[in-house]
Amino acid sequence: MTARAVLLLFMVAMSAQAAQSAGPASKSIRREFGPVTAIVEVSSDKITIGDVIECRFVVEAKEGVTVLSMPNLLQNPGQFAVLDYSPAQPTPISGGGFRQSSWFKLDPTLPGEYVISPQEIRFVDRRPGQDGGERRFETPEVRILVTGLVDGNAEWEKLKDLRGPRLRPLRIPWLWISIGIAALAAGLLLFRFRRKKRAIELPKPAHLIAELGLDRLMRENLIDRGEIEIFVTRLSVILRQYIENRFQLRAPRQSTEEFFEDLKSSPALSPSEKPMVMNFLRQADLVKFAAEWIDRERALALLDTVRQFVRLTRAPEAVAPVRAGGGPDAAKAA
Repeated sequence: MTARAVLLLFMVAMSAQAAQSAGPASKSIRREFGPVTAIVEVSSDKITIGDVIECRFVVEAKEGVTVLSMPNLLQNPGQFAVLDYSPAQPTPISGGGFRQSSWFKLDPTLPGEYVISPQEIRFVDRRPGQDGGERRFETPEVRILVTGLVDGNAEWEKLKDLRGPRLRPLRIPWLWISIGIAALAAGLLLFRFRRKKRAIELPKPAHLIAELGLDRLMRENLIDRGEIEIFVTRLSVILRQYIENRFQLRAPRQSTEEFFEDLKSSPALSPSEKPMVMNFLRQADLVKFAAEWIDRERALALLDTVRQFVRLTRAPEAVAPVRAGGGPDAAKAA
């Protein structure tokens, strides 16, 4: 805290002490109703929160008048809390009559304007010439201002400048947060799509592709339906694709004669495996191109030849690049 702030606080404290030493300015309101006079006195009509108010009710009645009820803030305290009180005690006054006085110590709970509401007084007038009936009237209303610990004076206006910097309210950038969430969601979807695509495109072993193709071909039941030529053509495609995937020979894209020329000079197949492939392709060409008819047993024998060749030449651990089976070019070459 700077020296200026200390000096200003000292001035405020001294001002408050001087005001307190001068004593509160009391307030008194008087109201007369026939032979009865009511006086309401408060210790001050302006106090600081934390202080208490002393409120006194004084009722003076002429001789022959009986006061039946006095103001009682215990029954109707309004906005105040009653800390202490003294009940009314009648005392005679000079010239006849009497005076009753009661007081209450009141505590306001919050800053603001308070009201001591009018209090009812009942009395009976038994003086000569009066009917002796009961009469009523109310004390005047009293307003009291309760201020905070620091009043809105010049010293407080100066002290306000000594406060530290105000923190700016936190503003949440909802737009950028929404854009970030959308970008994150899009990235996750793209990652999952690519991962799934890679998983689908993982290469399978060449022998597994061939065996799956043979099983699928048998489930189509082409032999029993009499579609022997289609069966042999599909069987030839499966074998050519297996040779390409397993040995990297371009069997599906070559004619049978072209493939035979490459096969003779290729070290990929052993001398015992090459005749097996060549015999199968010659029989398949007779069915496809020469319209040679074969029965069920010969068709199944061709299927067994392909299965046996795949089992003999399968790679135990190697995985060949996968090619989509049964394309138009492959079928045409087969």
